[in-house]
Amino acid sequence: MTTRYRPPVVAYALERPHWAGKAAIACWLALAAVMLGWALQPQANWPQQAAAGLLLLLAAFLLWRQYRLWPAGRLLWNGECWALGLGDAAAAAEPAGVFLHVALDGGSWLWIKARAAGAEAGGGRWHRRVYWLYVSEELSPERWGDLRRAVYSPVAPLPEPG
Repeated sequence: MTTRYRPPVVAYALERPHWAGKAAIACWLALAAVMLGWALQPQANWPQQAAAGLLLLLAAFLLWRQYRLWPAGRLLWNGECWALGLGDAAAAAEPAGVFLHVALDGGSWLWIKARAAGAEAGGGRWHRRVYWLYVSEELSPERWGDLRRAVYSPVAPLPEPG
């Protein structure tokens, strides 16, 4: 890409990946198997077994909560800067500015770190300063090339030719 071309404006949908829910369930089942094996040892007493049960319930809640908090909305590129519109229509109407860093690139998917821009990101809809986004080509194959060009383009406006 030469410096005289800018990537096109992009609005790309973000959804919770289905594999993340399956991975959370698999993690919980593995933890349950370990805790059950530990709690059923002959030397385990009832307080240890109760603690194991409570830890399993806590782990289930935390994994469910983390999956539900996965960002959903739109990733927006206006030609000069990135924005992340989260949740409902009101959040999408007033997106929060972000800086993006590609952590992993799988060709048909990207694992992106989105960091809130500026001090104003500490309040409002931003509960965290950093979001990890999983963006997949299968959500919008016709816009995938545009998104990749925008992600890898410089954020600062390019100088006009000439």
